[in-house]
Amino acid sequence: MAEPVSAARNVAEALLAWARDESGRVGERASENVGAVLRELGFVTQGEYEQLELRVAQLEHRLRLLERAPAPVTLAGDGTAGDTEPRSAL
Repeated sequence: MAEPVSAARNVAEALLAWARDESGRVGERASENVGAVLRELGFVTQGEYEQLELRVAQLEHRLRLLERAPAPVTLAGDGTAGDTEPRSAL
């Protein structure tokens, strides 16, 4: 009689494991569907928001570096926008 009880226990354990796996898959699919609907409505995910924050921080850092950099030195008459002396016509 121990054999039928053992077989029933194995079946019950297998069913519980299957139910756990299925519930995870159903949850994943539901999450994906909700995410798709939110993106369609114009919302962004937290990951997308964090990536955008990082890109903005990188741009701000680059701007600060450019603002602190000394102005480039130009030679008179080299054709750059910093020319203050007129070129002599040859």
